[in-house]
Amino acid sequence: MIADIVKLAQELTGIRETLRGAKRDKRDRLAAYLQQISACLDDASQDLRAGGSATRACGQLHQYAELIPQTIDDTLGRERTDALREGLRAALYVRGIPHPTREQLDQLNWAAGSFAALSDYLRV
Repeated sequence: MIADIVKLAQELTGIRETLRGAKRDKRDRLAAYLQQISACLDDASQDLRAGGSATRACGQLHQYAELIPQTIDDTLGRERTDALREGLRAALYVRGIPHPTREQLDQLNWAAGSFAALSDYLRV
């Protein structure tokens, strides 16, 4: 679950130049989505730390999993876009973690920071 989110963040960072090659309007939309995903992961982490279930954040992530592929399908190709969608769907399962460890929460925060940094990179 959380490891899948971290893996997705790493994979996206690895293809940042490809993503940067998207048309400006699509790149800007992708950057906005990535920033929102970062915020959702932050919210999920805070909610989980407080004993919550991160349901709201997971609901938002579900929507982004459907919206992002429409934005970058022509840049990444169908196979990579489908993999991205599945990676985002994996994030939805953070709400199934009853008592996340400090390490899991740290990984979630790392992924949030990675998405935010990639968003910034795409905007420049």
